[in-house]
Amino acid sequence: MDATAPVRDASLVERVVLLGLVRRAVEGRTPARVDEVRSACNDRLDEVTGRLSEADVCRALNELATTELVDERGPNVRSPAGKGRPTYELRCDVDATLTAVGADEYLTSLVADVDAMRA
Repeated sequence: MDATAPVRDASLVERVVLLGLVRRAVEGRTPARVDEVRSACNDRLDEVTGRLSEADVCRALNELATTELVDERGPNVRSPAGKGRPTYELRCDVDATLTAVGADEYLTSLVADVDAMRA
């Protein structure tokens, strides 16, 4: 099976969210909650989609969790309302993910920014 197929099939917002999760993984800050991924997206990755809402990021992470790209873990932190907050972690290789997302001409500069963080 083509490992890049889930990335190619992902929407633009899902690919930006995936890059946000890759960024957190490169920084050693995964698993991450939705709000943490949103912050990573909006810090540097908003040039393409504009600022993302928490609902946008949550929907994208839920969709990505149905693929082999992202792993959703059960709630390990309780919110003030008593609801759990799931965390997300990359299930795929960072290099392969950056290569696949970088094939999108709209995201090449953003991929380069995340890749530069590894240097």
